[in-house]
Amino acid sequence: MTKLFLHRPFILLILIGQLLLSCGQNQQSNKTTSNESISSKDNQIIIDDFSTFPPEIDGCACYFSIDQTGFKNDKYIYADDYGKNAFVSINGEMTKFVLSKSDTLPGERSVETFVNDKYEITIDVKQVGQIDETWQKTGTIKIKSKEGKEIIKNIYGECGC
Repeated sequence: MTKLFLHRPFILLILIGQLLLSCGQNQQSNKTTSNESISSKDNQIIIDDFSTFPPEIDGCACYFSIDQTGFKNDKYIYADDYGKNAFVSINGEMTKFVLSKSDTLPGERSVETFVNDKYEITIDVKQVGQIDETWQKTGTIKIKSKEGKEIIKNIYGECGC
């Protein structure tokens, strides 16, 4: 019986030591995870909505929101001048793009690619309706950074004069 009591403190010390070592390792891993999330957050592409069009857009235009509710509430994520210039607010900054490619496809579908020195955006939309001189469209917007980060969102909006 005496031998059993002598081993208990020894076993208890080993368990406490292992517990302390594992806690130290968890704290180190948490620090790494924290730093990784900060750096990945800096490289994220965040699309912001806006309600006022840039001054370059005057007259005919295409403008899109994430969904019909956003569109009805004038919360847009994309606008273009129905020509060569497009605008998206990325990470809190209104960013201008220039048309680099435009394709009209069967089934009232179009794909346009716009570029600038940091990003490339692709608008892939299909006509789903028409009211007077506006054409309602739905599709996707893909934004890709030069570093290879990419985001794709569904869009809803219209083009017209």
